[in-house]
Amino acid sequence: MIGSSRPYPWPYHGRFEPSGAALLLFTGDVDAVPEREVVSRLHSLIAEARSSGVAVIALPAAGGGTPVTDVAGCDAVVVRPRLGGFTGTGLALVLRNLGRTDLLIAGFPFELGADCTMRQANDLGYECVMVEDCCSAVSPETFAGAVSSIQMSGGIFGTVASSEDVLELLRGGGASPA
Repeated sequence: MIGSSRPYPWPYHGRFEPSGAALLLFTGDVDAVPEREVVSRLHSLIAEARSSGVAVIALPAAGGGTPVTDVAGCDAVVVRPRLGGFTGTGLALVLRNLGRTDLLIAGFPFELGADCTMRQANDLGYECVMVEDCCSAVSPETFAGAVSSIQMSGGIFGTVASSEDVLELLRGGGASPA
């Protein structure tokens, strides 16, 4: 579990298993490239997710934007025709076939596809965590609002954590007790 995630320890059900988790990567809603530090943290997260057994699913926007990661090594690529990753796509089927219910969400810009998908996922029963420092923003104000909305009402749309805490979990340092 990630005890320092906000507003509750993630995952809510109390037991993290890499074989039940997926990292959803969002790219391509705009042509702006995130800061180098964000890209570096994102690449570290992808590498650790892959090595720990977490499925890596790329969700590029249809028809545009700038990718920040090679999708060739992903377990699946689901092109989004809309902002939300579940609308008009086979994302739910991909997750179900892979047996994944815990979702790590990262990418850019967060306020567009990632935020919308996180809300959809929560409504569909997925347990979600936003990896805050592996995301970039359209603007600081809209990003702050998106992060705040996730945490309102005790975590109505999931929770928020740092890449450092997620990496510790993936490396087994935050493993749930048996």
